[in-house]
Amino acid sequence: FPKREDVFLGMEKWVKGNRDKILVFGAYETGKSQEVVKFLNSYCGIAPIVSRRIDSVCKVYEKFGCKLDRIRAGTKEAEDACKGGFVAVLPMNEANFELGCPLFTKK
Repeated sequence: FPKREDVFLGMEKWVKGNRDKILVFGAYETGKSQEVVKFLNSYCGIAPIVSRRIDSVCKVYEKFGCKLDRIRAGTKEAEDACKGGFVAVLPMNEANFELGCPLFTKK
């Protein structure tokens, strides 16, 4: 396997090269999602849109000192973010071709 740092640098290049597009990372709700959020925060300066369940797990991480900047789906902030290119981290079963902004704007 490639070194973790090499993978992150490749991901950073891809994300930054596609900032005007809709980018969706599918990840397990616990663990991998928080790792992707932290990567997007640290390497790309992005607070991604996350599902409500991923947001709930992020809150637990924050209780133990791991800061994770994100935008919770279903908020006004998420609705505003969907007006242009954005980055989202979703559970694997929600990351699909039919994905669109209405998913993020439902209350």
